[in-house]
Amino acid sequence: MRNKITLGMSTMTMAVDMSEENPGGLSVVAKLLKLGLRGTVCLLNLDDMNIRGCQIWVGYKDYCKEDIDAFIKAAKERDPKMVEMINANCIYDDYTETAVTSGASYRKNSALTG
Repeated sequence: MRNKITLGMSTMTMAVDMSEENPGGLSVVAKLLKLGLRGTVCLLNLDDMNIRGCQIWVGYKDYCKEDIDAFIKAAKERDPKMVEMINANCIYDDYTETAVTSGASYRKNSALTG
């Protein structure tokens, strides 16, 4: 299970957790964090969609064609086509996390409390 992301955590911890040490994912997370609150809100949306690491990179690079504004918009709108592309392209033998349009944060919090 992925770590919970909160507004109270350090920027470094958020970047590492969201990127899952994926270089492409980390570069996108860094771009988002440079945007301040707008980028942080995007990261929270991505977390709620269970999108991290290589999934961030695929959404940004392949679906949004490296357009950060398009990526932020897709995350804000919970774009099901982006989620579909991410899930189709981030399938590895040991990778079990699936992107969703919403609710991943709720399920993580529920699992932690009961």
